[in-house]
Formats: sequence, structure tokens, C-alpha cells
Amino acid sequence: MKRYKQLVTAGLALSMMGVIAGCGTNQVSPLTQGTGSTQSSKVPTNTISGNKSVGNIQNTSFNFHEYLPFTPLLPSYTAGYQLTHSEVIRYLNTPQNGDAISYSASYANGFVITEGRPNQLHIVQISPKTDLIINNKIHATMQNHDGGESIEFEKHNILYDVTTINGGVSLEDLKKVCASISVPATQSPSVIHMSDYGSNSSQLGFSPVKAGQFYVPSGFTLNTQGSEVNVSKTSKTVSFQITYNKGSSYLTVIQSTGMAPDYSKNSSFHIVRMYGTSVYFQSRNPGLPVAVFTIPHTGVQVYASNSAHLSRSVGANLYC
Repeated sequence: MKRYKQLVTAGLALSMMGVIAGCGTNQVSPLTQGTGSTQSSKVPTNTISGNKSVGNIQNTSFNFHEYLPFTPLLPSYTAGYQLTHSEVIRYLNTPQNGDAISYSASYANGFVITEGRPNQLHIVQISPKTDLIINNKIHATMQNHDGGESIEFEKHNILYDVTTINGGVSLEDLKKVCASISVPATQSPSVIHMSDYGSNSSQLGFSPVKAGQFYVPSGFTLNTQGSEVNVSKTSKTVSFQITYNKGSSYLTVIQSTGMAPDYSKNSSFHIVRMYGTSVYFQSRNPGLPVAVFTIPHTGVQVYASNSAHLSRSVGANLYC
């Protein structure tokens, strides 16, 4: 049984590398036959392109329009607090809410501002809302939370949520902050996080192998596939994740650059050479991938994982 599990995992790794290596541009790998998977007639190139502007996050004047459908605004009155952290968040094609795009700015332990289009910023209500008018011109609502108050209002088709952090500012100061939000943000955000729950991978900088282009064990059906980009001022990670389900069991494969943990010194893994590439396998630790390898000539790492249900079943260490 253990040998069978290793062969299934190896089959998946081999088929992925076979697609990438271009073993016949229009040939169907024997491993995909009978699985319901089809191979694209166009073999992905999987070459790393130069970093897009998203990698140049340290620019002092930042072009937010590359990531947001609006220009974020900051307050001129901050009650003495300094801007300490900011984020751009882009969740596209989510199953629950469609697109969710926002900008947030935190001012130490005083308050945080979150803003976005009304149909793209989804604010959770945690207590009854009360109406509030600020400076006789801003019609807002307020709700209480454990750390103080949260004020929500809309201006020029942008929804703003201004929330105290652990009672950092008084309600009167919070109102003043809301009334002064008018200064365009120019500073590079501390973090950019982008996820696309569709099959679009243009923002990655490499061409991932997608669902239908590699071996999948019988009975597993595609659940989700999507890309993710995380950028800070010191690092950039991009990945493409595919998840399959079979009942309560799942398979996940992640293709990524910028997140390469070193498994060569981990005693849980053993090495198998495939297509001249070292593939690391393990089956004992459910917290680790079952297979890890780097796609030759690209630097793209592949991490294959499975649910605990599979670790005791025929399909255990399959591919991801």
C-alpha cells in the first residue's frame, strides 16, 4: 500500500514536470489517460518574467490606481497619532462577495481607516447602528465594539469605516478624524495582497500549470484554482493554487516563487530523482507537504498537500 501511494504521488509530479518540460508539444501524457483530465495543446512556457511594478513597492510616490479603482484619502487631523501601517487588499471573483477591494491605514494604537467602493467593501456589523451627523454635513452611522466605536459613512461614492483601536481615541476625536479625511495618500503601502479566485494568472510573472494539464487521481474533481500575490517592502511572494475534492478529502498543489523553505535538511523527507530533478517526499507529518520540487529552469517551487483523510487511504500521498 505504501509503495502504491508513493507511485501515485510520483505520477502526479512526473506529469507536471512532463508538461513543463514540453515532452511533445501536443502529446497527451499516458498518466492523464483515463482520469478525465485533458491536456492543453499549448504547453506553458513557465519562464519567469521581470517583476511588474508591484515589486517596486518602495517608491515614495505610489500609483494606487494600478491596484485600486479610487484614490485613497487620509485625514489631516490624527489626534497626534502617526501613520504606522497601510494595506491594499484585492480579492477578485470570490464565491461569496464577488470582488472585495479596499485600502486601510492604521495610526499606531489610535485608530484605523478602511475605505473602498460600497459594493466592494464588506463591513461586518457587530452591534446595532445609530445615526450620526458630523459637522452638520456628514451623515454617518456608528456602532460600538469592544475597543470603542466605529463610524461608517459614504462620500463621493467611497465608503469609509473609521474605528478606534482599544479605545485609543475618544469619540469626539474620531469624529474630527472623519471630518478631515481629504488628503490623497501618496506613501507606498506597507503590504499589498492580491488574490484572484478565477483562472487568471497574468499578475504572477510566470505561467503556471493549470487544472486539466496534469495527472489527477480518479474521483477527484476541481474545486478552486486561483492566484495570489503578497508584497511587502522587503519581499514578494506569488503563487497559483489548485484544489481538488473527493468527498471530505482534498488535494492541493501550490506553484510559487519567493517562498522556498529548505526541506533538504528535514529528516521527514526522502529524495527521488525525476527528470533530473530532486523531488522531496514524505508521508508521516500531516503538517508538511507530501511532495516538493522546483521546476527546472524557472525557479518555480511546487508544493503538494493532502488532507488527513487521505493519509490512510489509497490516494494518500497523491500529489497535492
